[in-house]
Amino acid sequence: MKDKDFQKLLDQASKAAIQHRELMKLVGEACIDRFGYHYSDLDVDCLIDTIDHGLGPIKVSDVDEAFKWSIKNKGLELRDSRLDKE
Repeated sequence: MKDKDFQKLLDQASKAAIQHRELMKLVGEACIDRFGYHYSDLDVDCLIDTIDHGLGPIKVSDVDEAFKWSIKNKGLELRDSRLDKE
């Protein structure tokens, strides 16, 4: 690979990494708004695998269930009454 091509690849990877970090921050903030906790604080594995490691898509219903399970397992309170009713 020529230097020019390698530089282009490095630039693309750097840009993607910055965008990924920004999206991870937004998802974390959305989790705090929705559940009262950041997904990494509760070790919500399915979301960590999807968001941090890019292992595939995930549905809102799967995230809701994983958060409810993690919150209950840690003896914490679910802070979104809408989820409590489901």
